[in-house]
This record gives sequence, C-alpha cells and structure tokens, in this order.
Amino acid sequence: MGTWKLIEFIGKNTDEDIFHPFGENPVGYITFTEDEHMFTTITFADRGNFSSKDRLRTPVEEKVKAYDTHISYCSKYRIEENKILLDVLASSVPNWVGGTEERFFSFEDDKLILETTPRLINGHYLVMKVSWEKAE
Repeated sequence: MGTWKLIEFIGKNTDEDIFHPFGENPVGYITFTEDEHMFTTITFADRGNFSSKDRLRTPVEEKVKAYDTHISYCSKYRIEENKILLDVLASSVPNWVGGTEERFFSFEDDKLILETTPRLINGHYLVMKVSWEKAE
C-alpha cells in the first residue's frame, strides 16, 4: 500500500460534534509494507522545542506536552473485509503493545480513510476519522 501523508484527523462524538485531537493542522505519515508491517507517527504541527538539548534532562512539563501532542506506533497488520487489524509491536501508548487495534478503511477519490471504534479521549467517547493522501 505504500506511504501516505496525513491530511485530516478529526474526532466525532455521539452528537456529531467535531474535535481536532492533534490540532487543526496535524502532521503525520503512515506506511504499509508488502510484508504486512505498518508504522505511523502523528503530531501537532507546532510542538515547539525542548529547552534542553538533553531529552532526559528536559523539564517534566515539557515532556508531558511532547507526549500529549504526539502518537506513534508500529504493528503487523492483516486485512479482513473493510477492516485493518493492527497487532501492535511498539507504541508511544504503552497499553497498546501486545494488543490489536482495529481500523475501518475506505477510499474516497485518492484518499485513504481510517476510522476507529469509539474510544475515550479527554473525557469524551470519540470516533476518530483520519484521512491520508499518497505521499510523494
């Protein structure tokens, strides 16, 4: 499937209200390899730099902000009908490692659309809809 560039990341609650968990202009990529591996990273566009060049000595508040504005993970994947099942190998979310993440997929024009089942984000149950275009 190749590498895709993030173009939109939104969350919708049961009232169809729209949220932008990674800001209005998130940055990210996702790659699916022929040997069924996937890796992705998604961040806020303007995260700012650490005050220290030594990431282990960066103030805790800056580390928390960096964690809250970024997600990355890699997996083995398999496709079942309109779902991609991601067997997570490593992740910035420790609870995902060893588990399976499920994404519904579709194609709209030249875009890859991935949607989650409802998940708890900042106190709200949201369905995430993530849109990707083929990376150049």
